[in-house]
Amino acid sequence: MKLPGKKSRQKTAYFYKNAYIFGQIALEKREDIAILFRDTDGTQSTSPSNWKERAESIHDGFKDSGFQNGVAMVPKLSKR
Repeated sequence: MKLPGKKSRQKTAYFYKNAYIFGQIALEKREDIAILFRDTDGTQSTSPSNWKERAESIHDGFKDSGFQNGVAMVPKLSKR
């Protein structure tokens, strides 16, 4: 497992770690697919790139755990 540093985003380490552990559990249980749902902040102060960073972090966590069928489910709110 990678730790947050220069190459990995510290703000999204929580999402990476969750996906990594979830991927390992899915491998142990021989699951076909794993979907990690994480809600977003949804405030006006949230950067649009924040959604992308979180989703990428989840994908990286699944990949690094060895589980290839992990899905990042991170809602993206649109402005009204």
